[in-house]
Amino acid sequence: MALTDEDLVQIQRIVQHTTQAACKCGLSESSQAEMGHLIGRFRDMGDGNLNKGIEEASEAIKAWIKIRRRGEKIGGAVACFIAVSIAGGVGTLLWIGIRFALKMLSVDAGVKQ
Repeated sequence: MALTDEDLVQIQRIVQHTTQAACKCGLSESSQAEMGHLIGRFRDMGDGNLNKGIEEASEAIKAWIKIRRRGEKIGGAVACFIAVSIAGGVGTLLWIGIRFALKMLSVDAGVKQ
C-alpha cells in the first residue's frame, strides 16, 4: 500500500511537532538551528573527530583565560607604577618650588647663604 500525499504531509507534521517538542534544552529555535554549525566547527577543529575538537576548543579557552588573567595583573602593576611615578614627580616639583621660594625669601631678607 503506497502512501498518499496527504499521508506524507501528516507524517511530516508529526515528525516536525515531535522534534520541536523534544528539545528541552531551553534554546530558542534560531539557536537550535545553529547547533549543527557549532558541532560541525568542533568536528573540523578535531580533524573529523568531534571529541578531539571539543578538547582542543577547551584547551584554547583555558589558555585565553590565563592570558587575560596575566594581562589584568600586568595592567594593574603598570597602573600602580604610573600612579607612583606621577605622585613622585609632583612631590619633587613641590619640593623644588618650596626650596626655591625659601631661597628667594632668604635673599630678599638680606641673608646670604
